[in-house]
Amino acid sequence: MFKNKFILISILVAIFLVGAAFWFKSVLVEAQTSTRPFGGQILSVIQCDCSSGHVVTLGPPTPGLYHFIPSTKLYSFFQTQKIGAWLLGNYFPGTSGQCKKYVGISCADVPNLGVMQMVGTSQ
Repeated sequence: MFKNKFILISILVAIFLVGAAFWFKSVLVEAQTSTRPFGGQILSVIQCDCSSGHVVTLGPPTPGLYHFIPSTKLYSFFQTQKIGAWLLGNYFPGTSGQCKKYVGISCADVPNLGVMQMVGTSQ
């Protein structure tokens, strides 16, 4: 009887540990794929010569450098490169390194906060 209880408890603990591992993994994946909001006025634009898209420098309320790529969902008025236009959208944080700028005889990473998921602009 003691042996049967031990086997049953061992199976239940194993099921619990496997379930906890899957739950923890799903929480980590969700945390890594969630987006953050951004917005502000375009102060400068850097073209990604060696890759696709461009990086915009935004002023307040969320200042920083954000990478626009062709797959970014774009809403009116399509002014992601116009100095003075206002942007508002979401970005994937921590995806810096995808914009490459031609420097001399090679390409260098343009640091940024992340890749835009979607963005709308002013006129």
